[in-house]
Amino acid sequence: MVVVPVKEEAFAAARKLHVYAVPIARSTSDVSYVAFYRGAPTSAITHYAKVIRISKNMSFQEVFPGGSSILLPEDSALKVYHLDPIVELQRRVKKGRNPPISGPRYTKMERLTKARYLDEIWPPEETAAAKDRGKSRTKAKAKEADVPKKGGASRGGKAAKEAEPKKKGRAERTKGAQPPKTDTKKTPAKRTRKASTKKEKPSEPKEGPEPAPKRRGRGKKEEEPEAAGKPSMRYIVDGSNVALEARTFKEGGRLSQIELLTAKLEETEGAAVTVIVDANLRHHIDRKDDMEVMIKDRRILQAPAQTDADEFILLTAEFHRSKGETVIIVSNDRFQDYIKKFKPRFDWVKSSQQKFMFVFSHEGSEVVEAMISIS
Repeated sequence: MVVVPVKEEAFAAARKLHVYAVPIARSTSDVSYVAFYRGAPTSAITHYAKVIRISKNMSFQEVFPGGSSILLPEDSALKVYHLDPIVELQRRVKKGRNPPISGPRYTKMERLTKARYLDEIWPPEETAAAKDRGKSRTKAKAKEADVPKKGGASRGGKAAKEAEPKKKGRAERTKGAQPPKTDTKKTPAKRTRKASTKKEKPSEPKEGPEPAPKRRGRGKKEEEPEAAGKPSMRYIVDGSNVALEARTFKEGGRLSQIELLTAKLEETEGAAVTVIVDANLRHHIDRKDDMEVMIKDRRILQAPAQTDADEFILLTAEFHRSKGETVIIVSNDRFQDYIKKFKPRFDWVKSSQQKFMFVFSHEGSEVVEAMISIS
């Protein structure tokens, strides 16, 4: 299998026409499958297709009769992979720690379907380099260890043997010259005196309240992290509303829309983002496995089953406001039912809400950018 990086235009063409073309000058190997790595905001291998046949030295007009409204014309000869209908992977292979794929890379179908991240298919270059460095170090140490052994055998083997009894004789002399046992009793005596002086010292400061300054220092240290960790802005995102924007409930929501909007909000300095979704969204989202992981990791909060997420969005916002945080609710919903029912409790919502929209690609298939109202 060859994994190729594609822009959304090229991916749309491959999906529509069942072909993938590459200039012959930078040709790829003959393979049985082609997989597609799509750049940001997707940043993952999402689809693959079986290769039916391969044609070489074809012109752009031969591959795309009458031209293409999606791709720019290519002057050089092309190598063309004719594909079966493109299939979506059950689990996308994300970028992970590896840099994005910038050229064709090769793997096996079995390995691709088991992986969750590119690291699992192609280990990062840093780890491979570290292993090579470790091997070279161990070899160098082994060589250093071998040198003294050879020198000792050739030069001074006899001298070393002759020196051994002399060392023993010196040791015996030193044993004989040891001081009498009565002298060793002096050292414990000194220790006991020092210990006794140490015990006496704590009894002296009983008269004055000297420990008070220490308590003040401790109190300051405990307060500082709380102030430092408090966000200057708290965004509460209506996740279901974001995922289903410009979509019908039958079409299902897009997790990429939540990811894109969240990334946009996190660009605000000192901001914290909380995403809350309805419990039934997990059944109507395109990347179910990824959403389950995000819910498990608490990157997305899910409202209890058979309840309306709007209620928990308002309650969560109310909680953070009570803590003195500036709260903004990001949603195109107006929350009219709750504002009217609990008036005047949620009157602040109108002045603390921002609307959003998405900019789509030329053919309208992919979200390119998220826009948030300035007010």
